[in-house]
Amino acid sequence: RYWSVVLPLMASTSGSICTLVTARRSGMLPSSGYSHANVALAPRASQQIIAAFMNSKLSPGLGIVILLGVSTAFAANHVAARLAFDHGASVATGIVIRAAGTAAVLLVLMRIAHIPLVLPKELRGQALLAGLLVAVQSYCLYSAVALIPAALALLVFQVCPMLYVLLSWAMGKETPRPMTFAAMALALAGLVLA
Repeated sequence: RYWSVVLPLMASTSGSICTLVTARRSGMLPSSGYSHANVALAPRASQQIIAAFMNSKLSPGLGIVILLGVSTAFAANHVAARLAFDHGASVATGIVIRAAGTAAVLLVLMRIAHIPLVLPKELRGQALLAGLLVAVQSYCLYSAVALIPAALALLVFQVCPMLYVLLSWAMGKETPRPMTFAAMALALAGLVLA
């Protein structure tokens, strides 16, 4: 189903390296192949920094700290949205502020990595669909945060991994183990108690 090809990637201080990449038979690289930084446009010092960052591994302790920081920011985002809703802000305003903040952070990261902002034509429809789905998801989640306590809304939102497992099973992809069903039942029982 998959085959491997060796492709030169412009991501090292020497200019090019060969990396084994698994690609689909259609010839499209994983993540569409368009997400690689355009290192040729970067100055030499930036190339070294980008290459060192891309080739380094995080220590488990640093990974846990980053995970805690991201999850705290995610939770604080919804609590702050609830406070804003309680003081007269609309759900649409909350979504626009959240999207604008995310876009600004991504723009800075893409500029640092010298990733072009132009999307290839073949990905524009998929990107538009993904954007619409994220907008609907954000509207539904923020509407829930506006109506019920933020913690309960986030607990309900976190049922989505269970739905993914059940949908994968229904589509014949993978049969969950019995312990998976037990964990789902326990999580749903906790949600009912909340």
